[in-house]
Amino acid sequence: MPKKRRQHPTHSRLGNPYPVGLSHVVMDGPPGSTDLEQPWAGMDYDPGVAADDYLYEQPDPKWPRLKLYLAPRRRRETEEQYEGYRRGIERCTCLHAIYLGLCQLLSTHLGSHWTCAEGACRRNGCCVGIRDQDYYSLPLLVYPPCVPLDREITETCRMEIIAEMKRVVARGNEARPKAEPATAGRRRVGP
Repeated sequence: MPKKRRQHPTHSRLGNPYPVGLSHVVMDGPPGSTDLEQPWAGMDYDPGVAADDYLYEQPDPKWPRLKLYLAPRRRRETEEQYEGYRRGIERCTCLHAIYLGLCQLLSTHLGSHWTCAEGACRRNGCCVGIRDQDYYSLPLLVYPPCVPLDREITETCRMEIIAEMKRVVARGNEARPKAEPATAGRRRVGP
């Protein structure tokens, strides 16, 4: 009698379907422990003061642009200290925007944009959704609205992005053309 193949679950413990074609991340713990939104329920989330201008980091226009949320300068804080703080916040926000862009690319590849609640995603034919930046904290903003805030689903997406980045780096090292000397292809002048 042939052995039964172990079937992977099709839905997370919160009932959200796993993305098709990705290897699933199943987490241990009590039911409800995988809900990312639950810990913030009922809490007053004060992100700080919103700013649109980046002074030190210039976000790449091909990635989504996120708002900066800055704490006001403290009374005993020097200009240099606040500048260092702001540089760090700008860099961290730019990195989160790149990760959001990678999640949007993954969502587009999976076809989530065709059934997304965001009209802009359906109209553009690709994922361009961004969660409400005034409501969600920066770590949750890296997931577009079509990705449920379920730790098993977000970890599945995160692991696929990491695996794809490793594949791109490996392909880049193998497929990179050999550098030719600076004199290659030039005509020789003289004897």
